[in-house]
Amino acid sequence: MQGQACGCLGNTFYLLGNYSKALFYYRKRLVLAQRTGDQVAERRAYSNLALCHALLGQFEEASDYWKKFLHVAIEQGDTAAQGQAYYCLGNNNSIMANYQKAAEYYNRHLSIAQKLGDKVGEGRAYWMLSNVYSNWGQLHKALEYARKFHSLAIEMEDTVATAAAKMMINDIGNFLGIDSQCPEETTPSVPKSQFIRERRNSCTTTAARPEHPPPPQNNWVSEPRLPEELPEEPGLGHLKPKSHNFSDSNMSHSLLSVQTGMTGHTF
Repeated sequence: MQGQACGCLGNTFYLLGNYSKALFYYRKRLVLAQRTGDQVAERRAYSNLALCHALLGQFEEASDYWKKFLHVAIEQGDTAAQGQAYYCLGNNNSIMANYQKAAEYYNRHLSIAQKLGDKVGEGRAYWMLSNVYSNWGQLHKALEYARKFHSLAIEMEDTVATAAAKMMINDIGNFLGIDSQCPEETTPSVPKSQFIRERRNSCTTTAARPEHPPPPQNNWVSEPRLPEELPEEPGLGHLKPKSHNFSDSNMSHSLLSVQTGMTGHTF
């Protein structure tokens, strides 16, 4: 009970935007989880601590906690959670302009998403890799991943992602001075809304969350997956509505979205 109380207090301060106070209670939650050998609570505490540090701009500390989260996920044999950790580590390193490291993490996430058949996670990996390589100055690699993202967006009949991909491809192509025309996509015969309803969330980048009051829209990292039956003390970190495809706010910008994306829906 004491551990759950600390977790819920952390959640409350998190939603109020008092991340320093939330950290205080999440650290207490972590100690109690480790003391009782509760790896589920321990893993959730690591993710919440990582998210709070990221929101405070402390990305090194956030990365340290995601690595601890990853270690527990490996011990538990949870492949999807490992993919989530790699994705978030890629995000943190991208923000810190550690593009080589970010690309390594995104590629690990991509490998797991493909292994699990997670098309949404695969698409997000392609998008982030295109952004990372663009900011790194490796525009031919950026174009390669942007085209992969575009192809997958057409396959999934995601019109928003397809438009974002075309913008990305055109921007990179113009910068390189090459023709980068995208293949024409066909309009789906089934209404878009039906495809959205059938699309599941990415198991390697997002997870379903319990209902809670709408918090500030300033978090772009994705949180770890939770068990099917949520405990009384929910984890936090999912600050956006549940996404059924990979065309979220991060994917509606051009190739400079990561480089200039420190405003709007990012930190």
